Amino acid sequence: MHFSGNTTIVDQCFRECYQETCEWNEAAQKRTKYFKCRFEECRDHPFPRKSAIDSHVKTHVGFREFRCTQDPDTISFVRKHDRDRHHLTHRESKTFKCAQCGEDFARSDALLRHGAKVGACKARMVLGM
Repeated sequence: MHFSGNTTIVDQCFRECYQETCEWNEAAQKRTKYFKCRFEECRDHPFPRKSAIDSHVKTHVGFREFRCTQDPDTISFVRKHDRDRHHLTHRESKTFKCAQCGEDFARSDALLRHGAKVGACKARMVLGM
């Protein structure tokens, strides 16, 4: 689902999806403001910043405004930095190489996931590792 048009209406919708709460913080000796999602499955998780709850609510309602430039019709993201990180996967040069099987990766975290995932590395499957 993608929203377009009047962002003020979209912002109002987001505000209906969370509540702002304050509690006394004994350690800091002051009132601390936080935000709670109103969706049933995550009501117990507080968010300390409004930007964090805004991003969180966007995942519930499907508001994904940052589109991949390579595949804008199928790949989109809630946060700009997630889209920018995704763009690294489209690089010609893949600078991270698996020492076991030689597969190339554009990002170091993808190589780490590859190494940790059972059955992902072809060399381990062949060698029985």
